Amino acid sequence: MGITSHYSGRAGRSDAVTKILTAAQLYAAGRGWMFAMYEDPFGVMEDRDRDDPGWVEHEGPYRGIVIRPHRRCEPVRLNFTIDHELRPAFTKTQFAPFGVHKGVLELLRAIEPHMERLEVVDESGLWESGDEAEAKSRFDLLRRAIDGLADGLRSEGLDVEGPDDGRERGGPYGFGDDAPPDGGRL
Repeated sequence: MGITSHYSGRAGRSDAVTKILTAAQLYAAGRGWMFAMYEDPFGVMEDRDRDDPGWVEHEGPYRGIVIRPHRRCEPVRLNFTIDHELRPAFTKTQFAPFGVHKGVLELLRAIEPHMERLEVVDESGLWESGDEAEAKSRFDLLRRAIDGLADGLRSEGLDVEGPDDGRERGGPYGFGDDAPPDGGRL
């Protein structure tokens, strides 16, 4: 269990994909988030290990952006196929501050006007309800539960490693001296 946002959809036309990727790039750059644009006109993409039951192979041109909002947050992946489908993806934000989770959802709202269809399932409930106080309460409750479990395991002598070890090293986004000099591009 964790706080994760799942998303998929479809852009209406090819120029919509360009607008979405540009909007995502500007959003990320404006917040100092690291990102990388990519395009594969030949298009052989294997995004999981073949032994993984969720493994998916995609052949055909694709393009997209991967955004790293915080070092304790999974990347946001907006990957479009040749037929303008936004491949299903998810971003787990539970170990990052709540503001990062909110920022990921704001990014999805920023691209929504360019989407023919955008489906988002947000485990904090913020996307669906817009109730920031309730979403933060859920977020904080889960954080306390995870921290309590980790503390209990440590008290039993077990070595617990995870995203919260060494809290808040580095700069405001956790990248420290590894932050790229051009303000967020990988």
